[in-house]
Amino acid sequence: MKKNPISLIRLLAVAMLLAGGATAWAQNGFNLPYSQFGLGSTQSIYNAPMGGGIGGTVYATRGYNYINPYNPASYAAIETENMVLDIGLSMQRYNQRDAANSSHDFDGNLSHLSLAFPLTRWWKTAIGLTPYNDTEYESTTINTMSDGLQVKTIFDGTGSIYRAFWGNGFNLTPKLTVGFNLNYLYGDIDRGLKYDIQGSDTNHYADSRRVKHTHISSLTLDLGAQYRMELDEKRTLTLGLTVELPRNLTTHDTAWVYTLVEGSETANSIVDSSHYESSAKLPFGIGLGVTYDYDQKWRMAADLHYSPWHGMKYEEGLTPSVFPQSAIDYIPNYSAALSLGWLGDANASSYWKRIGVSAGVHYDYGRMGLSLTTGNERIDEWGAGMNFSFPIRKGRSKIQLSMGYSSMGKKEMLKVECFTFGLTLSSCEQWFTKRKYN
Repeated sequence: MKKNPISLIRLLAVAMLLAGGATAWAQNGFNLPYSQFGLGSTQSIYNAPMGGGIGGTVYATRGYNYINPYNPASYAAIETENMVLDIGLSMQRYNQRDAANSSHDFDGNLSHLSLAFPLTRWWKTAIGLTPYNDTEYESTTINTMSDGLQVKTIFDGTGSIYRAFWGNGFNLTPKLTVGFNLNYLYGDIDRGLKYDIQGSDTNHYADSRRVKHTHISSLTLDLGAQYRMELDEKRTLTLGLTVELPRNLTTHDTAWVYTLVEGSETANSIVDSSHYESSAKLPFGIGLGVTYDYDQKWRMAADLHYSPWHGMKYEEGLTPSVFPQSAIDYIPNYSAALSLGWLGDANASSYWKRIGVSAGVHYDYGRMGLSLTTGNERIDEWGAGMNFSFPIRKGRSKIQLSMGYSSMGKKEMLKVECFTFGLTLSSCEQWFTKRKYN
């Protein structure tokens, strides 16, 4: 066979067109009260189609026919003649309960889009787009003042932050691979805060309305390594390491404060408008993983992760704050995951024996900390998931169906349960060879 390299420029153009179309992801439409803190709720690996189905054990996971963006060293497993395209769809159902009320929401969207291909025999690259943060909430509180007037406070917010990444994996030795992801975080979040003062002597009086628009645009860097050891003819052990470098992000905020006149909702004037910069900080993070493969059919995997806190630490750029923020307790975050899987027998004559099945569990300690009047409250998360892998085209490409469950918080304050259903197409085709006949 004769090599027929495809133009790198053409590949990048196709991938960027696909990624550009993926930004049409709609807001999830959920009412997620926890997303009102900081800069929203960071996407959980356990609620993503790939991570949820295997319990989040991704740091030592690798394969020639799918893309693992959680450890960039895994890209090096892509074969020299192949190009891999991953497209994922995700549907979630959220159940929310506190001591007195309950509600549920359901929606779906495109969960990820990524493309990986070789540049040389020892250098593989990948580009992709995934959601990073979500903000979607609306809540109301009513307090009675000393003179009998009631103050109704309405909080609302919506927006998303996305992660576009360019990753590279390198085969340093037959056993050791390293890599990096250069991530571009971008997105917008809109928040509102409205005070309504209601009393027996007036039909309507709106004290004020505050609105803030936050824009984020910044680069971050992740590093990864994997070391693969063949213990004997049937047993293989792979160790994985990821490092998320800390980063100070600049956010551009625009805030408006409106005064509304009694008896009219339309007669309002801007009494203060501000354009300013705030800051968001991403913590250092380290992940460790191990996979044990037996006879290329069975796999057991375990992951650990640590960071000083979870998500983005947001600090208002004005003093006093135009838009008051709820107090967050930035506590250390630990997570652990464990999974067991049947990878399928690629050489089996029966299709059913070639289907892969895996299941996993996870626990996230300190996913969020809140500073409340009653004291600090730690919000943990736990869950489980399953994944089914159906090979197509002689097993190189595959369709994956995943189901995941996670639970965060507790009913005494607010308990949020998430049921995730994912569909992923991993297309692995030989694009870099041209058959030559005599």
